[in-house]
Amino acid sequence: MWGIALLALGAVSAYAWVKTRRYSFDALAIVAGSAGIMFLVDYLYAYLNGENPVETGEEALLLTSVLVLAALGLWGLVALYRALGRKRR
Repeated sequence: MWGIALLALGAVSAYAWVKTRRYSFDALAIVAGSAGIMFLVDYLYAYLNGENPVETGEEALLLTSVLVLAALGLWGLVALYRALGRKRR
């Protein structure tokens, strides 16, 4: 569940970055996309071992929220850092 949410966030932010080239969406696309790919590899490994790779429930929803908020927080810090760097020049 969280891998799908991170991949969706990565795809949306990559689309926004291509369309606007502003707001440091490239950093969000890289963070969310790479984390989503990492979780897809984990899903594949679990599936090949005969386990249920997709978890649903309250814990999965909480983890999804935490991971998406962490990616958005990291993106906010990168955007702020870049904005402050532009103002100094």
